[in-house]
Amino acid sequence: IMFDIVAKTHLQITSMEINVGIYKKVTVEIYTRPGSSRHAHDDSSQWTRIARTRVTGRGHGNTTPVPPHQFERVNVARGTTRGFYVTLVNEPYLVYSTGRRTTTTTFGRDFVWNADMILREGYGTKYPFHGAVTPRVFN
Repeated sequence: IMFDIVAKTHLQITSMEINVGIYKKVTVEIYTRPGSSRHAHDDSSQWTRIARTRVTGRGHGNTTPVPPHQFERVNVARGTTRGFYVTLVNEPYLVYSTGRRTTTTTFGRDFVWNADMILREGYGTKYPFHGAVTPRVFN
């Protein structure tokens, strides 16, 4: 899944929790890029890997933490957008949702927010950097 966050305040992202729909060890990779993930879904040269580790999935609806010591901290300045790509290596078990399709928007719509950030709808894509289905939402 590829998605964007927009920082309303300065953010320091030090770890992430994902939703793995199976109880088994999987390899997760997480990438990031400055700016939006829009139009960068099929070009790995535009991304920097910030995590690659094995985790044990906790099943659909349960968060699976990516250990902070396996995650490269990301600073996101207030008012900027940062793209993220979360993927399982050769496994179809990453859980995400279908976004809200409209006649004018299939990508980048604000999905959820708080005082610190906005999480936007993005792409569903296969490992590695293959294809794009929109809109999709990180769970």
